[in-house]
Amino acid sequence: MKMTKKIWETEYYRETNRMNRKKILDTAVAAGDITPEIELCQKLYEARYGNSSANHEVDYFIRGLMTLEYTKTFKGIFDYSKKRNRERSSVLNDFQFDLVTSYKEIGEQIIFNEYCNLIRLYLELCELDRTYSSLIFGLGKIKRTTLEKKLADDIYHIAFTAPKTLHLEKELSLFTKAASDMFCQQYPSEADSFHNRITESHPTA
Repeated sequence: MKMTKKIWETEYYRETNRMNRKKILDTAVAAGDITPEIELCQKLYEARYGNSSANHEVDYFIRGLMTLEYTKTFKGIFDYSKKRNRERSSVLNDFQFDLVTSYKEIGEQIIFNEYCNLIRLYLELCELDRTYSSLIFGLGKIKRTTLEKKLADDIYHIAFTAPKTLHLEKELSLFTKAASDMFCQQYPSEADSFHNRITESHPTA
């Protein structure tokens, strides 16, 4: 089957396994000219996962996301402003903000798709994590509805509260949209309450 632009992009951004993504990207490269879109995808792949064959666990986009998650612990930290600025720079670096903005409109579309892939992976990891989905002390699993509400709280914090805390609302606007879109796509039963929460707390979002 010919690897058309639509086919390879759909498969590439739906796939969360890094090695499978590399195979899809390599096939797209071999199928035709290196377009600016494919060129940026290659650069982002190398930046996200690193180019060291010795480390198959690295994912700098996940690290950037976890930095946003860790802003929950900022309260009470001595010299908060310095820590905020360090974390702000760390997130922008991990998300390759400078590289993406250099590609302008093409960069916006590519990074939005990459953010969607990142959130898809994050949700998968949370669902598979026994600790995340278990009751206190690991005694049994929480109800499905409770799990979805827990994920809604985490996505809300990561996509809305954390960027505001780090003064990154403008820079991470596409990340915020991708996180919201992917959560509502994956958990439609929670979509209405999630949107209502956004509307109440962020009327301009």
